[in-house]
Amino acid sequence: MSPLDALPRTREYLATLPDGLDSYPDAQVKGSLGRAALDYRPADLDITRLPEELRWMLEHPPTPNQWVPETRLLALMHAVRELAFDDDAGFLDWVSDALSELFGNPMYRMLMAMASPHMLARQADRAWARVRRGTVRELEELGPNHNVGVLRYPPYLFDRLSMDIACTGVAVPYRMSRAKAPEVRLVEWTPTYSRLLVVYDVTAENTEPATGTGDAKP
Repeated sequence: MSPLDALPRTREYLATLPDGLDSYPDAQVKGSLGRAALDYRPADLDITRLPEELRWMLEHPPTPNQWVPETRLLALMHAVRELAFDDDAGFLDWVSDALSELFGNPMYRMLMAMASPHMLARQADRAWARVRRGTVRELEELGPNHNVGVLRYPPYLFDRLSMDIACTGVAVPYRMSRAKAPEVRLVEWTPTYSRLLVVYDVTAENTEPATGTGDAKP
């Protein structure tokens, strides 16, 4: 019996990838993001129930500047969801709290408190590239109260749960910025790209984004 038999959602995710955990070796993420899952691991997570190939990151934590395979981090996050949480909402709340703690040093908070949401939107492509390789984020539309970004990735690297994690992560700096009431929404998902809508103030929302028609690149 495989340990993955107890993790059907994780098994399903890995089955969509051409070589399972070994898929897309050029798609990598900085260890600093991986450490958010390690340093703030859920109290209910029993790592002995994890398959050995997923347990390695918990037993041998990467350094903040080390590059780790995105497939392995995402598979680990799927397993954490299945082992430690009853639903996606509770899991995503933990993701948000962990990332908020990760970026919670006083200097970063001060910088974010001075940042406008438009500034974050224009810097988002470079910010993504600083912590990831093998995937791309592109600003597609920039409006007065929103922006639309497109994430491009190898086939099925980011499934729907992975994109929910991405949306949660994108929301963290906007909540720390001068955005009044920000919200990040997954408005389109495909096996190779997704569109994320960031609204800076949902209480003032009055426009529907016309993707690709704003003052950003097409």
